[in-house]
Amino acid sequence: IVQRLVEALAKISSEPIEEIAYVIGDFGKEVEESLCSIASDMGVKSRIYYQSQPLGTAHAVLCAAPSLSGKV
Repeated sequence: IVQRLVEALAKISSEPIEEIAYVIGDFGKEVEESLCSIASDMGVKSRIYYQSQPLGTAHAVLCAAPSLSGKV
């Protein structure tokens, strides 16, 4: 599902995608590797951020703040 969402967003984006930032809980290395491979297959870098407790979307965005600059 995540891969299809990322691909759909890439198709409608008017700007080139430089990085994909994922915010996840403790789902293990296999999930992290799978997410990173989605970005790699698209030729972009990826970063994983961790949300230790599910505190909502705004908190997830805050967790990924280091990747948010310029046009987002």
